[in-house]
Amino acid sequence: MELSVASAARVVEAGDAEIARESRVGGKAVGLARLAACGARVPPWFVVPTEAFRAHVARAGGAIETTPMDDALARAIDAALARLGPGPYAVRSSMVGEDSATKSFAGQFDSFLFQRTASDVRDAVRRCWASAFSERSVAYRKQSGVALGGAMAVVVQRMIDGRVSGVAFTANPTNGRRDEVLVTSCWGLGEGIVGGACNTDEFAIGHDGVERSVKLADKDVRIVADARGTRESLVPPSQRRGRSLSASEARAVALEAFRVANAFGAPQDVEWTIAGDDLYLLQARPITSLPARTTGPRVVWDNSNI
Repeated sequence: MELSVASAARVVEAGDAEIARESRVGGKAVGLARLAACGARVPPWFVVPTEAFRAHVARAGGAIETTPMDDALARAIDAALARLGPGPYAVRSSMVGEDSATKSFAGQFDSFLFQRTASDVRDAVRRCWASAFSERSVAYRKQSGVALGGAMAVVVQRMIDGRVSGVAFTANPTNGRRDEVLVTSCWGLGEGIVGGACNTDEFAIGHDGVERSVKLADKDVRIVADARGTRESLVPPSQRRGRSLSASEARAVALEAFRVANAFGAPQDVEWTIAGDDLYLLQARPITSLPARTTGPRVVWDNSNI
């Protein structure tokens, strides 16, 4: 496809008709749009589309992080940030094919949280673009048979400073039960789970909302905001071994995730966070593999950071 100078110097807003075109906005952005369309509470966001990535790579060659961003694109990002309102912001990859039914790309690209100024966001976009060429992402694509092409978009989203976060699997990956949501949770931000730093509680909840089992972990650390992004912080002793989610909160997370899975027509892996009393959904992707239903013990998931 021939590069359009005009399209490479603009962003795609969450409400634009183009937001459903994965070739422009990537898999993560399409997932966010679907969440919003089915009525989930999603933090405000916009996308720096794939043509901006291709244009920058063509100009920068291998110096993706250090080559200045196109002035027109920088102005478009600044204007979009002003419409989102005051930061901080999260900057995340949205690769074409990411969060799909066959490929998740989980952990392959860099995310930058608690970016506080427009300059921080623009720098983070360039670093996110550069992560498309990191050793781990190149190896993953080779192993998966996925070509890079012009396929990296970037989501810029209002950052939610969650007091508790986690993942909800709308079919239970520990036992294969399709009538059960497994909710995992930790104190602080969900990056503690994604990065493997935090131990998690587990709540198995039926699609009828009835809590079936609870497994509490020793939640010794959490990920919190700091002046330069995020850091690990010790969990107060009084919170380490208690529930990170009340029974009513766990039920609310499970039922909202199940509602989304029903709307999408397939079991989902849903990232969520709670700030104050408000539940936000941050991402949803199809569960790419589930074990067969089992009647005896089978361990495929563990909530300990080893």
